[in-house]
Amino acid sequence: MWFTWSRGRLGNPEQGQPTRDCFDLSQDPVKLAQLTAAGLMWHRRDVAKVRETLVRGYTPDEIIDAMRLNSWKYRPFFKPGFDLTTPLRHAARWALTATTTGEAGTGEASPATQSAPPRIESDTGELDWLHADQKRGVIKLATPRLAANLTNDFCVLTLTALDDQPIASSRKMLFVATTGLAQNTGQQFAEDGKTVVEWGKGPLLIEPVTGTVTLRHLAKARYVTAIPLTPEGRPRSPALQADQSGEAWTLKLGEPPTTWWVIEVNR
Repeated sequence: MWFTWSRGRLGNPEQGQPTRDCFDLSQDPVKLAQLTAAGLMWHRRDVAKVRETLVRGYTPDEIIDAMRLNSWKYRPFFKPGFDLTTPLRHAARWALTATTTGEAGTGEASPATQSAPPRIESDTGELDWLHADQKRGVIKLATPRLAANLTNDFCVLTLTALDDQPIASSRKMLFVATTGLAQNTGQQFAEDGKTVVEWGKGPLLIEPVTGTVTLRHLAKARYVTAIPLTPEGRPRSPALQADQSGEAWTLKLGEPPTTWWVIEVNR
C-alpha cells in the first residue's frame, strides 16, 4: 500500500489523477471511500472467522505434475478434484505429504469442467454469492456492524457503523455507494479500452450511483438524515432527509453526486 499513498493527498483536489501514475490512489474518490469502509471492517474484525479449514495434500510427484497443468483451467489450486469454490466457503490450506492425503474437495469434476453453483455461502453465513453460475450476480455481506452489497453491472454498497454499535442501534454510520469509474476530465482511452491516449486534467469525474436505498430495522428511529461528503471526507450541505414508511427509511441517491455519506439516526 505504501507506494500507492507515498505522496499523500495532493494539496489541490482540482489537480486530478497524476499523469502516468495509475497506482496513485490519493486522489481517487471511489477507492478512498471503499478503503475507509474496508479499514473499519479489518481493524474491528467485523467479519467472523471461518469455522472449517480444508487441507489439500500434495506429494512431491504431484507438485511436479502440477507444473504441467494448464494454469488457466486449474489455478489457483492445481489439484484436480479440489472444489474451486472452497475459499468462498471455508479456509483452504495445503500440506506436503508422503502419500496423497487431505481433503480432495466435494466435487468429483475436475476444475476444467467444473461449474459454479447458483449460490455460494460461507460456512459462517455472513457472505453470500447469488447467481454465481451466471458469472455475475449479487454478493452480500451481513454482520452486526457491517453490511455490503455488490452487484453486476456494477455497483458496491457498504454500510458500516461509526460508533462501534450494531447497525440496528447505531446512531452514526458511514454509507458508501460506488461504481468502478473515476477518471480525469478529458481523459480518453484507445479503442481497445486499455491504453490511455489522453490523460486529461482535474477535477476527477465519477459515475454516481443513482436510485434509492432503503434502511430497515433501525430500532426506535425518529428520523434519519444523510450528510454527503466531499472527496476528502468533509461534510457538505444540505443534508438529505430520509422518507419514512413504517419501519423503512428511504434515501434518494445521485444528487449531489458523491461516493459516501454519514448517516445519522435520531432516537
